[in-house]
Amino acid sequence: MDNLNITEKAVRLCIDNDESRVIEFYPTDVSFAENFYELAAEFDARRKEIKTRAAAISKGPGSKLEKAKAELALTREAFKVLREGIDRTFGPGTAQTVFGDRDSVGMAARFFRGVTPYIRSARQGELERYLEEPEGDVME
Repeated sequence: MDNLNITEKAVRLCIDNDESRVIEFYPTDVSFAENFYELAAEFDARRKEIKTRAAAISKGPGSKLEKAKAELALTREAFKVLREGIDRTFGPGTAQTVFGDRDSVGMAARFFRGVTPYIRSARQGELERYLEEPEGDVME
C-alpha cells in the first residue's frame, strides 16, 4: 500500500539533559499555537494579579509568619494554574516532566524562554509558507 505523509515533525526537547524527561509538541499546529499564546496571556494576567494580591498581603494585618504563609499559598495557587495550563497546552503530564515535584518561578520562566523560540520560528515559517505565491494551482 502506498503511504501519504501528512504529519509534520514534532519538536522534541530533553529536559535538563535527562533523556527520560522529554516533551514533544507540534508548533505548526494552529490549535497548539492558539493555546500556547492563550497560556502566555493567562500567565501574564495571573502574574499581575499575584503581584497585587502579594502587595495586599504585605500591607495587611498579621505576623511575618502569617504573611509568609499567605504568600506561599498564593504562589502554590499560581503554580497549580500554571501546571494545568501547561498540561492543557502541551499535553497531560508535561508539567510533571518539566518541573518534577518542584515549583519555582525561575524554572517556569526558563521553560517559557526555552520553548518560545521553537514556537515563534515554526509559526513564522507557517505564515511565510501561507503567504507565498503558488507557482501553479493549489492542487499541483
